[in-house]
Amino acid sequence: MKQIFSFFLLLLTIFTIPAYAEYFEEEEYSEEQLKTIRFYESLDWKASETLELPQSNATLRIPEEFAALTGDDARKLDTFWNGASYARVEAIIKSDDGTDALLFSYENDGYVSIDDWEQIDPKELLQSIRDGTEESNLARKENGISPIHTIGWVEEPYLDRETNTVHWVTELEDEEGVIPFVNATALKLGRRGYERIVWVTDKPSFLYGDTEFSSLLSMFDYQTGDRYADYSHGDKIASYGIAALVATSAGAKLLKSTGLLLVLKKFGVYIFAGFSAIIYKLKAWFKRK
Repeated sequence: MKQIFSFFLLLLTIFTIPAYAEYFEEEEYSEEQLKTIRFYESLDWKASETLELPQSNATLRIPEEFAALTGDDARKLDTFWNGASYARVEAIIKSDDGTDALLFSYENDGYVSIDDWEQIDPKELLQSIRDGTEESNLARKENGISPIHTIGWVEEPYLDRETNTVHWVTELEDEEGVIPFVNATALKLGRRGYERIVWVTDKPSFLYGDTEFSSLLSMFDYQTGDRYADYSHGDKIASYGIAALVATSAGAKLLKSTGLLLVLKKFGVYIFAGFSAIIYKLKAWFKRK
């Protein structure tokens, strides 16, 4: 238990420095924790500005009380969290109080058709997500990471045809099962691929907090010429439709209607779910402090 507490205390420093630096004294931390703080402070955090994301040819507006990393710095932090970084991660945004984070990654697989949207069966998809999560727990246990479990939908997959965005929210819990937390995921379709945006927070903050997922999604927008509506005949078409994309991005093991077998490692779903657990632990601990 002491090792677990020390681990989350270490992670707490990542999310609350420098926002709460004045409350901490160096002698409270081990040398390892101080190295973590120095690493965190070495990154080029940006705030209150609009950033350009070259991978997706999009812009990202940073809201007040948030800070962002892009490019190599975002991938450095991704590596710090997970031991490895997904090359398509192009930005990470966190709130100043360290209780919320968003991850942005881009896939340039081509224009994704939404013609197969009606093939999505939320009940079947949820069971498949549960199966996939439990299967990934085997690897998590082998690596000494606490298992997580999918409880159910907070919001079923929804296609917003005005913004060409699909979003859904799943409720999860860690092994202790004290308070559920959520993974809120959106796929914003573009002319040449899609941006995956994942917001991780605890369930009460998602349901009753001041920040809404829709407002966070509005921070990101493709440049003119790369929007979904800018599709032109002859553009590259993705080899899958929206139904298969939602299944894989949501962490489903197998979607019977498409016969698609999920390769979890490519999409990193288990990483984001595990990160949700970390965020919840840190927030609960910080409130107690």
